[in-house]
Amino acid sequence: INVTGIINSGEQPVTKVAEAFKKLNKGGIIEVKVPFVPAPLIEKLASLSAGHWLVKRKDNSFSVYFCKL
Repeated sequence: INVTGIINSGEQPVTKVAEAFKKLNKGGIIEVKVPFVPAPLIEKLASLSAGHWLVKRKDNSFSVYFCKL
């Protein structure tokens, strides 16, 4: 899910990403593309039993991968 447009419009992507995450089966992974490290999003999904890791891209954006534990 690329949420850059949502963030650039001033909105929060937490609800959209959390809804997609909840649909995953155990062990499922979702990739979220963001322009910066989204600490509130990481905290929210951690509360939903998500593991995560970050990859910094060449353009200085990030991909955050969330895995349903």
